[in-house]
Amino acid sequence: MRPLSTFSGGQTVTAALTALLHSNPEFILLDEPTNNLDSAAKNRLFTALETLACPALIISHDRDLLAHMNTIAELHADREGRAHLRTYEGNYDTYRAARKAEESAARRRVSEAKNEARKAERERIENQIKLDRNVRRGRDFERSKRKPGLAMGLDKNSSERSAGKLRAAHESMVVDARAAVSEAQENLRVQERIYLELAQDALPAGRKVLELQRVRKDSCASVQQSAEFKNVNTQNTVSHETQPYEVDYLSRSQDFPEAFILTGPEHLRITGANGSGKTMLLNAVAHTNDPGYRSPVLPAYRVLYRLDNAAYLPQRITLDPERTLLETVQRANPGASEQHLRDQLARLLFRRESVHQHIGDLSGGERFRAALATVLLTDPVPQLLLLDEPTNNLDISSVDWLVQALDTYTGALIIVSHDEDFCERIRIDRTLSLSAKTLGEAPC
Repeated sequence: MRPLSTFSGGQTVTAALTALLHSNPEFILLDEPTNNLDSAAKNRLFTALETLACPALIISHDRDLLAHMNTIAELHADREGRAHLRTYEGNYDTYRAARKAEESAARRRVSEAKNEARKAERERIENQIKLDRNVRRGRDFERSKRKPGLAMGLDKNSSERSAGKLRAAHESMVVDARAAVSEAQENLRVQERIYLELAQDALPAGRKVLELQRVRKDSCASVQQSAEFKNVNTQNTVSHETQPYEVDYLSRSQDFPEAFILTGPEHLRITGANGSGKTMLLNAVAHTNDPGYRSPVLPAYRVLYRLDNAAYLPQRITLDPERTLLETVQRANPGASEQHLRDQLARLLFRRESVHQHIGDLSGGERFRAALATVLLTDPVPQLLLLDEPTNNLDISSVDWLVQALDTYTGALIIVSHDEDFCERIRIDRTLSLSAKTLGEAPC
């Protein structure tokens, strides 16, 4: 029996989901269940959920999965940091439409309240000018002594009382109008944006970044591996579903090039079914210059060359949970000043004392931002960035930020991701598609 430790990330999730769904549960709780799943595995999960006989509570940022939900419950924080839970009947598209309508209405109320506040302030000023003018006229009239002193004193007291009431009324209107603005703004969601300023060190177009050599392995195998290197505009390759058996690589496709070279700031996507060896190949590239690294299974390609200035963010981020966020970033960037790092971390929404949080106390999305900070805040910025399922555990706004960050990144990129929506939004220049087909037991 194959040890679970040898499964790919997607195969591990698939095995866990299969066991869970076949245990006849009365209630199911799933936390980011589509992480690492290929499209076939995701579709099987969607089908299973649609035929589920028990209720399920699912935490997810996967838009494809959210499209299959009956109700969306959104947890958000107000301007004071208080958490609120709001439910919306329908799937993710219905939720987005409702949120868009709510946001438009809230902005309209803020605009109307501000207009009323400006109007109240304008009327208060006009009234004050009028009162001041009347005071001057009263003084002029008093100096002219056209009335007896007693009569003039009574008129003055009456005028001052009326002026005071009018002034108080207008000031109250201004206070109420400002309060209405504040109340309207409370209904506006806090839209915090992540922004990371990267050092610009463009990679020359002709610079060799990576050279791979096809591996031929003629020993007995339980899985036949084929791959095809193609431009993104060519017809998609059909990949076979992989069962969780021991994976060995036997490259036989004539369309699979003997070697290829990545040059300049190209963006390469590695695709394939769960268990096809995407992460294994990415690990081989990441550990090219590590003499102590040994792959448990021979990857589909041998790395002949990789430039030195590279950084890797794996599926399972392994930062020291006992260190603080600031300590972690400082260790990765010893030449940077603390103030510079704090400024950059603030742009990643780690502000003030939050930089002293321990890594172990961070959420999955926060750990990813912390790991990315240890990579992208270096000077110089890595010329090759390797990302393995980077959108796992990221909320939707963080994915939006990652898209923007990669758009401004001037180095080469190799990415493994099953998030089709994310991959459609970033630049992909070339695709390496790995596919595996389960064979019968081969004699040695």
